[in-house]
Amino acid sequence: MIIKGTPASPGIFTGKAYTAKYEPEDIDNITDETVLVGKSFWIDDDLLLYKARAVVTETGGMLCHAAIVARELGKPCVVGINDLLSIVSAGDTIIVDGTNGQITIEKNNLQRGMLENPGYIDFIDNMKPEPYKNITVYTEKYNGKLYLYFPKTDQKTKDAALQHFKKQYSVMQVLEAEPKPPAVVIEKYSYFKIHLENMQNNEYAQDYNESINIAEKMDTRKIESFANTVYQKAFKHLEKCLEHDDNRNKKQAHEHMNLFTGYFEQISKVNLARKTFEQLKKQFADAHELENFLVKADHGKPVPGKQHELEVYALVKKLLNKKRDEIIFNNKSLKQLQDHAWKREIYFG
Repeated sequence: MIIKGTPASPGIFTGKAYTAKYEPEDIDNITDETVLVGKSFWIDDDLLLYKARAVVTETGGMLCHAAIVARELGKPCVVGINDLLSIVSAGDTIIVDGTNGQITIEKNNLQRGMLENPGYIDFIDNMKPEPYKNITVYTEKYNGKLYLYFPKTDQKTKDAALQHFKKQYSVMQVLEAEPKPPAVVIEKYSYFKIHLENMQNNEYAQDYNESINIAEKMDTRKIESFANTVYQKAFKHLEKCLEHDDNRNKKQAHEHMNLFTGYFEQISKVNLARKTFEQLKKQFADAHELENFLVKADHGKPVPGKQHELEVYALVKKLLNKKRDEIIFNNKSLKQLQDHAWKREIYFG
């Protein structure tokens, strides 16, 4: 079976598929024969990307995190393969051709489970809450399927809700999204709820819209200035969260905790960078020209006539890879303050 995707990092490798569970156990299950397969990968998954011999993802393009890391490490990578996780099973033999953007799959005899994991999709745009009796189910349409994210509830209620949504969406395949693992499903489910709550805050809503406008203009000075402002706001909301927790004002502590999470994870590190990436792609005539640019940019080589694009790309990479201990205000790092919150059992997302 040969499947086309987007060529993200050149080279060819033949190995055994390992489908990421986004859990600590992943790192021990990857060998020197592993082709790492997943919906997408983020900074927290870098150890997996370093250890695997090749990488294949269901979403993303040549500017996604997995593609960037694969090029820097010189590992074959193909991204953007629709329905990858419904096709590939653990243990399948895969030939990854990162030069031509295709994979060849030799199936094993294992069957996939009933639950599916759509992974990191653009949850802000695609997910929506839908009430069913006494629970709220989050639904997400993707590739002709409807995924259901359930809160903690009993199996009888889940089965009844599945039948309800199958009738309501009769033209789509309705599936329960795998709740645990992987962690990214839980993460995006909670961030989506947090984002809905935060959008009721006028300042947050304005900043969210501003992040989109600034990214579309690809003005590096405005992007960096805005990102720094967002980090400051995230820091202040975390400080206020701790202050209200000291005074046992749980409701206001929760509100500031959500605003911190929204500013730090959504506006500054995800939305702004993703939108800028989308605009950057438009500056190239075709995928081949963009790929050549990215390979050179990842290795610090000059690209004639594309100085502005290089500056934008470098800035976005810096935003995506910014670590908590690098964000400092008032002689305190964000990591120190967040770790302090965790010790007091204040959790985010």
